[in-house]
Amino acid sequence: MHRFFASPLTTNQVAEALNMQRTNVSSCLNDLVSEGKIQKTNGHPTLYSLQKASDAFSELVGFDGSLSKVVKLAKAAVLSKVPGFTILITGEAGSGKTVFSEKIHAFATRSGAMAKDARYARLNCRDGQNDPEICEKEAEEVASGASGGTLAIDNAGLIPMSNLRNVLEVLQGGPYLLICICSTDNASQEDIEELTGRFTMRIDMPSIEERPLSERYRIERRFFNMNAGGIKRTIETDARVLRQLLLYKPHHGLRQLEMDILMAILSAYPRNWNSHGAFLIGTDDFEPGIAASAKSRRASLISEAEKIVPSGGRYIFNGDSMTFGKVSDPMTRKLDEEVVKMHRSGITVQEAVQTIQRDLLAKARAIEMIPSS
Repeated sequence: MHRFFASPLTTNQVAEALNMQRTNVSSCLNDLVSEGKIQKTNGHPTLYSLQKASDAFSELVGFDGSLSKVVKLAKAAVLSKVPGFTILITGEAGSGKTVFSEKIHAFATRSGAMAKDARYARLNCRDGQNDPEICEKEAEEVASGASGGTLAIDNAGLIPMSNLRNVLEVLQGGPYLLICICSTDNASQEDIEELTGRFTMRIDMPSIEERPLSERYRIERRFFNMNAGGIKRTIETDARVLRQLLLYKPHHGLRQLEMDILMAILSAYPRNWNSHGAFLIGTDDFEPGIAASAKSRRASLISEAEKIVPSGGRYIFNGDSMTFGKVSDPMTRKLDEEVVKMHRSGITVQEAVQTIQRDLLAKARAIEMIPSS
């Protein structure tokens, strides 16, 4: 890839060099951008080039969009190298707070603000949810392993504020970058305000509802590719599935979206496990509430989702990228839908195709289109 992107390239140049359809190349390039492997310009035409290795934030979907403000704040905090600097990260459940804290640490080590081998230590307050004093006892032990690196207090809102104060008394002022991660779903506004006063900087992560559909679509595709790589199978689905995942309201944000996709794959496993073709996922593999939530959205949002995810083809995830394969005509599309429907009932794709062929032959003979042999 380094040799291929030795200089910035347009989508057309890449498509011509690889002898691929422009639409598929565009999709693959955007996947590489969202994974932080390459970067693109906002001008016309769009140019793609290798991403600078030091910028860990570019691996996040939306680093140059809905997350650009929080990325700038985090970079300023790291590059300032102010002794004793502390960061409070807040946001709704599933807004990506923990992952963002990991990217802060990665940026610090890659940019030279920290040693390359500096540790990222984590104190998870979820472990002390039933016995908060556990977190107080573990604080000093965790701190000793974070010297010169990053120490993250995760799920801070799950223990009483009185216990959290004791944890902070032990950890604040240590030889590391201290990050506290607190979900606004688990802590009161009063507690959030008190924590804000204890930290040098507060970073508020946008919720999934505050992010544009275009970013959510890229995240969705990333989750499908992660699962395709995990099961070592190509995953194939249609526009209806991708649209409803774009539109429904997951109660726990990105974490819920990731889990719902995984649960659909597990639901589809019984009929796909012995198939040698693509792993087929349909709307029936998801909880009914997802479709209902998607349908309840306002018309303008549904229209936007239809533009982002066009109909008339298959969406194929191979673990690295997504490609779009068009269905040639309405009759072919109807037959494909029938094959998928039969496949969902437990029939293999090959058996479904053979059944349809027999039915068509029988109908043709019935109207004397084909003489009986």
